[in-house]
Amino acid sequence: LADRVQLSISSIIPLMAQLQDTFVPLGFARDKAAELSEAMAQLAMDVESFKDIPMEDVARAFTSAIVGNHEAVRAFGIVLTEASVKQKAYQMGIAELDSELTNQQKVVARTAIIFESTRDAWGNAAATSREFANVLRSFNDQWKDVAISIGDTAKPLASFILRSLKPGSAALYVFAGALAVVAVKLAIVNRKLLLSRTAMAKSGWAILILIF
Repeated sequence: LADRVQLSISSIIPLMAQLQDTFVPLGFARDKAAELSEAMAQLAMDVESFKDIPMEDVARAFTSAIVGNHEAVRAFGIVLTEASVKQKAYQMGIAELDSELTNQQKVVARTAIIFESTRDAWGNAAATSREFANVLRSFNDQWKDVAISIGDTAKPLASFILRSLKPGSAALYVFAGALAVVAVKLAIVNRKLLLSRTAMAKSGWAILILIF
């Protein structure tokens, strides 16, 4: 997932752990929870790209809404009510008409509504990955992994290099040229990603179908 969306592993792992820690206590098997967490993480990234809201905030709102705090996602145009959750569960066939829903059925129905209500954002992270804002976001985010890999020993050298990248310096122009090359490569990768955009966007629905 980190390679697909060009973000740091150190950002993706806590995000998916946060989501999985929501699904497992609600009765989902760990393998299904992991698959659903990945789909929700992808959706959080798409919404981040589409609405320019940090994915951590998006994921936090999603997890809050999934467990019953419906107001948490209203800012994204997602309307969750007890009535709409019941209606979605009946529509999906995961509960008998007019029956009371179990906690797990409510979670599945809420998740389905979240996916449906964010349809306009599906695949946006991949579709706009070569735009400047997303290239810069990706570059800044992947520095987290670089910093971790560098370790304490090489941090002083890295700090010196970063200080050299000041306005007007030759190093800055070299860096800008390198960034342009990276942008071109990202555009090539983006073309491949676009081919699987629909499949990725529908992954959440597929997982929900497999669960039930």
